[in-house]
Amino acid sequence: MRKFTALFFNEIVKVRYKPTVIIFFALILLAGTLGSYGTKLFSLLVSSAYSYYTSDTATKENSTKEEIANLQTQINEINVRMDSIAESDFSEEEKTGMLLSIRYELGSAQDNLDVYTLALENGIYPSYENNFLGDTIFTLLSMKASLRDAQIAFETKPTDSLQEEIDLTLSLIRDYESALINKDYMGFINTDRRRIDSSSQLTTREKESQTKLLDIRLALMPDGNLNASRDSEARLSAFYAFQTKLASIDEGVNPMTGEPMNLEARQFAESELQVMNYRIENNCYPIRADDNDRITAYNASISIGMFLITVMMLILAGSSVSHEMSTGSIKSLIIAPVKRYKIWLAKITSLLFVGLVAVILLYVSSILCHGLAFGFGTTVPYVFSSGESILVMPAYIFMLLKILVAYIDVVFLICFAFMFSVISRNTALSVALPLAAFFGGGIAKQVMMILPNLEVLKFLPFNNLDLTSRIFPYAGLMSGSSEITYEMMITPFNFQMPSALFSLIYLLVVASVMLFISFDSFTRRDIR
Repeated sequence: MRKFTALFFNEIVKVRYKPTVIIFFALILLAGTLGSYGTKLFSLLVSSAYSYYTSDTATKENSTKEEIANLQTQINEINVRMDSIAESDFSEEEKTGMLLSIRYELGSAQDNLDVYTLALENGIYPSYENNFLGDTIFTLLSMKASLRDAQIAFETKPTDSLQEEIDLTLSLIRDYESALINKDYMGFINTDRRRIDSSSQLTTREKESQTKLLDIRLALMPDGNLNASRDSEARLSAFYAFQTKLASIDEGVNPMTGEPMNLEARQFAESELQVMNYRIENNCYPIRADDNDRITAYNASISIGMFLITVMMLILAGSSVSHEMSTGSIKSLIIAPVKRYKIWLAKITSLLFVGLVAVILLYVSSILCHGLAFGFGTTVPYVFSSGESILVMPAYIFMLLKILVAYIDVVFLICFAFMFSVISRNTALSVALPLAAFFGGGIAKQVMMILPNLEVLKFLPFNNLDLTSRIFPYAGLMSGSSEITYEMMITPFNFQMPSALFSLIYLLVVASVMLFISFDSFTRRDIR
């Protein structure tokens, strides 16, 4: 044990003074700084631009007036077409059919003109309202279209039920217009509830889902998002995420492809919805722009840092034995009174140790820079579903576990590069091949995603790397940022990623084989 310890520290000393390691460690520290402060700077620039954009009333007013003018031009053109049809030589039956279609188009344009004019008169700009006023305008236009349909049907065949539908729709339109004019958020909510409850076209399930969405809207946006800001945009994104998730579960359709969900995708979507509900009920939903910026900053630091660590370790592992063999410096170890397996073990363990130190250094620097840039202890936690329970993991523990899981990929690649270093005397080859596999594997993985779900593809090494998104499938719910989610991996009709357990066992077996090959070659090979 004493000889092994001496050999281990000897390897560490050799690595420590290499210029490559010093440069990469400096870059790793820089990655933690760049990720946090780069995101912070970008956030400030976006906030400044957003503030200017939302406060430019003159531009919004002129744009709305231009839209109204375009609608009026459209109406005039429709009237001209109607006059030309009326004066044409078509039969009366043909004229009636053509005019019926054009009148519907005219009604739609007139409805848009009326609503846009009403909005402008009350200082509301439809194309710029990312709040309940924008939804009110959209609903108003939908209700007016429904009214036209009911009136056309009533003209064709009058019935009491159609008259009741027309009266109800007119009443709802008046209430929506009142909510729009008075900018009355609760008026909009109450009118929307009445519309849902009185609808004869919605199923009981759809009514429950839409009522649930109203409750979520109130929880996420208690002021209706009237005060425009990046936080209001984050709240709106959170609401749309709920809306999309509920719709996909109700319709049984995968939102990524529009194809029917398989059983696994549906179960996961339902568990995601449980997590989202838990976050709202326990005030840990990312509803501030700052929440998204925090996770984006950490992910940026880790992505850059892990890339640098991987490249550094491939260079070190690829040259650890081959370089010493080509220069002859390994002979001093071989002739020493120590068994070869201990030399082999010292080399591989020292590589894994250096990689682990780099990972811990990246984590600490990222956390410190993250805290200095955004504040400590206020990042939303990782919430996940486990069986029937919803569990919560503090953000910094989650971040540590996530980076350690990412290190599994690096360990596998270290074993691969170390094997080449042992069996090859050419340092350039033993470094270049693992680097080519690392960079090419990502490209090959993207190609695999569009291929049919062949069972054999699961046994390719690069399809079993990147375990973080499978071990932490709910990480995407920590922010509104776009990242690979478990749902994307279980999309039907494309290659499906293997399970985390399968990949762990696969990587363990392949890494063991590579280590055995390097061990056998190192202990049996004649060193000259």
